[in-house]
Amino acid sequence: MSSRAPPHTPKMAAVASITNPVSADEFFVFHNDNNSHLRVLKKFKSDLGEPTFDFSSASVPDVPSGNIANPSSLGVVLYDNMVNVYGVLNGTTAGDLLICRLSPGFEVLQIGEAPLANTSSIAVCSDGKSKGTLFYIVNDTDRGYRIKFVKLPGTSGTGEELRILGLKPTSYLGAAYGELPGKATNGYVAYQDEDNIVTPTAGKIVNRRGLPKTPIATLFVGNYLLVYFLGSVGSGTQPDFSPIFRAVTNDVQSFTVQILDQAQPPSGYTQLTAIASPSTRNDRLGTVILSYVEKDSNSIVSFEDDLASLAV
Repeated sequence: MSSRAPPHTPKMAAVASITNPVSADEFFVFHNDNNSHLRVLKKFKSDLGEPTFDFSSASVPDVPSGNIANPSSLGVVLYDNMVNVYGVLNGTTAGDLLICRLSPGFEVLQIGEAPLANTSSIAVCSDGKSKGTLFYIVNDTDRGYRIKFVKLPGTSGTGEELRILGLKPTSYLGAAYGELPGKATNGYVAYQDEDNIVTPTAGKIVNRRGLPKTPIATLFVGNYLLVYFLGSVGSGTQPDFSPIFRAVTNDVQSFTVQILDQAQPPSGYTQLTAIASPSTRNDRLGTVILSYVEKDSNSIVSFEDDLASLAV
């Protein structure tokens, strides 16, 4: 069987967020800019502020272009006492896409022969200490698109394949590290299948289909696994927009899905990123802060999901 051609995907804003490890009241939002460089914003959890960084603005003509692939995705985790940012870069050979650690200190991940990624999808998760996993999609010459994973820091070793069926070639990934009741602490990945169903590891969120090529954000809040994704246009309360869905599970078998009606309508070409914001609210579950590109302003916004209606 010959290798299938990489699927066409439009330009996309790559966005990833993480709590500031030295100030729990702040968080960072990493993103690509219009010159294909990595940028970072600092925000306060108590004041999410106005939209920032307009993706419709022109690139700066005097600044040389960077190599962050577009479309692509970013991932950020706290690992080995450092904030580690991973991304996908264009290689020197046309069509090559390289999975790299962008910070701290640039390094190409040596996890196979170049090109190391045949699509733009990666996701990373960690326990915030010394354990973590990076998931990525490759186009296998004989078997088509597959999800592989490598243990962090990912700068050596060979990626292992995740055994799944029906992966959508243009799927984006979401990843979270945590513990479900009765299960060992582990890294979990969510992806979209060929029927546009968002699928966290062994379960399927069958009661709500995702927008084709939906971004996916995944995280643990306590022993609950939360998966955020976009629905098709008109599947929420606003007929002209794609809603944000939140799916919750504690067993990866059944999911409760709710629409975040109060969230600003997202662009169709943005990553979703989510961080937990611990507090005494919601029986000490706290809240979740989502960041993404808003449809109307084409700028990065952050929205607090108060989890008030969280149910499993």
